[in-house]
Amino acid sequence: MLSLVRQFVRLLTGKVDASEFALGIFFGVMLAMVPTREVDPATGFLGWNGAWLTLLAACLVLRASLPMTLVTALLVEPLERLALGRASFEVGRTLLDDVLPQAFGAGAAVRLPSWQLHTYWGLGSLVLGLALALPLSLGALFVLRRHLPAWRERLGRNRLVRLLGSSFLFRPIKWLLR
Repeated sequence: MLSLVRQFVRLLTGKVDASEFALGIFFGVMLAMVPTREVDPATGFLGWNGAWLTLLAACLVLRASLPMTLVTALLVEPLERLALGRASFEVGRTLLDDVLPQAFGAGAAVRLPSWQLHTYWGLGSLVLGLALALPLSLGALFVLRRHLPAWRERLGRNRLVRLLGSSFLFRPIKWLLR
C-alpha cells in the first residue's frame, strides 16, 4: 500500500509518466481476466497459462506501474470470479463455435497450447479482457494527461505542501518517496 502511495505522489510531483499508470491499469485488467486456474498441466507452461505469463513479462518490460497493476488486478479479480468469468466463457464459446474457423482452435491447440486459445475460457478471457482494458486504460491516460499538469502546478503552489516538504518530520517520508 505504501508503494501505491509513493507511486501516486511521484505521479503528482512529475517523476512518473501518466502512461505508466495507464499501462498499469491495462495490465491489471488483463492479468485479472486471464485465468490461471484450471490450466491443463499437459498444455500449460510450467503449470501456468502462457498468455498470463506473457502479459506479466510485457508488463515488466514496458515498465507499467506495478502498484497500479496490482491494485487494478485485485479490484477486477472478484468481478471476474463473480460474473466476468462466465461472460468470457460465453464469448469464447461463441468465437470458437460460431465465428472463427474450425482450424483456429485446432491450430491453437497444436502451435500454442499453453496460451489456452483452444479453450472457451482461454480465448474468451483474452478477448473480453482486451475489450475492458483498452477503454479503461485509454480513459485513464486521457484524464491524467489532461489534468495532471494542473494538479502538479496546484500541488507545487500549495503553502502547506511546501511547508511540510521542508519540515524535519517529513524528510524521512520524502526519502521513502524517492
